[in-house]
Order: sequence, then C-alpha cells, then structure tokens
Amino acid sequence: MSEITYQIIRADGSTERRSHVLPDDRASIYRAVVQIVSRVIGPDAHLEHVNVYDEGRYKDMFVDETGHLKSLPYNKLATKIYHRNYRKHRPDEYCPKIMPKIVGNAVLFNEKVWR
Repeated sequence: MSEITYQIIRADGSTERRSHVLPDDRASIYRAVVQIVSRVIGPDAHLEHVNVYDEGRYKDMFVDETGHLKSLPYNKLATKIYHRNYRKHRPDEYCPKIMPKIVGNAVLFNEKVWR
C-alpha cells in the first residue's frame, strides 16, 4: 500500500489537499480512485481522466465529462493546469480561445495513478 496526495480544485477557486492510502493491486486502485473522485465531483458524474503536466511532471486529473451539459461553473485553475499540458506538447497549436475549458470541481493527483 502507498499513500497518495491529491488536490481538490473547486470551481469557486478554493483548493484543498488530502491524502489517501491506495492498495497495491490495479483493480483496487481503480475502485479507490473512482471513489475519491466521485465524492468530490458527484456520484452522478461521468469521470473523465485528463493527463496534465504540472510542477514539472505528469499527473492525473479527473473532471466531470458532462459538466458542460450540466452548466457547471468554469474552473479557472483546473483549466490553467489542463492548458499547460497542451502548451508543452503543441505550443504552435495552442490557442486559449478555442481550447476546452474545465467546468465544475476537479481532482488533481500528485502523480500518475491511472495506468
């Protein structure tokens, strides 16, 4: 078992750091991550995994894939983190006006947990 830290990034701009002990086997890790994320973004959310580049390394972020359909509020910090990954890999194609925006709450793990 290993302890993982994650950050809750709320659409209202507030953040909160938490930690959780993850089991060793992949199936249990999957269930634990889904449970953590569902508590934050809602049990009716359709979880979307987003690969991001933050603080010099790759991390996993999760958002509600149907947030736009639900008219969830814009999440400025989560969007900034999401766009950073795109700017790193496709700087010539990056245009913030047409890039998707993150809405609703997001969960950003301090490392890759979704393999």
